[in-house]
Amino acid sequence: MTKTEFSRHYRKEHTNLFGFALKLTRSSADAKDLMQDAAIKALKNCESFRDPAKFKSWFSTILYNTFINKYRRQSRRRNLLDGQKDVSGLFFNRTKAINKGYEDLKKQDIEALMQLLSAANCRAFKLYETGYSYKEISEMQDVPIGTVKSRIFFVRNKMKNILVAADLYAAA
Repeated sequence: MTKTEFSRHYRKEHTNLFGFALKLTRSSADAKDLMQDAAIKALKNCESFRDPAKFKSWFSTILYNTFINKYRRQSRRRNLLDGQKDVSGLFFNRTKAINKGYEDLKKQDIEALMQLLSAANCRAFKLYETGYSYKEISEMQDVPIGTVKSRIFFVRNKMKNILVAADLYAAA
């Protein structure tokens, strides 16, 4: 179906389709928005539509699916925001890992301990503490993930042993 044919069929069925949208949304303004969203989706895919005799059925399906998707999206948003006083935490970058294992130590304590370790191990550990995942660190340093994991494990153990020896860490 060409865009001209789409336009002709859309104008012909507009009243019936708008009635269907109104029935779904129960609001004239929302029905207009729904019609517009569905028309954009249908227009993008009109070349793949072959049977002009079934235009009303095809467009009604797009209309219904658009309504359902929009309804689900709004429901999820409402569920997320229900009971939330501060919504800023809902929109953070989810690709980074958050590691809070060393919050009790002061930054200068960690940096002093890092002076005792090798540069490669320290870089991996600092990147991990910053929030990068093992995979991201592996790609940055051009080493296998296993190497990154062992470097970070080594740094943790070394720091733990130093802190236990200094009686600053309660050994488990």
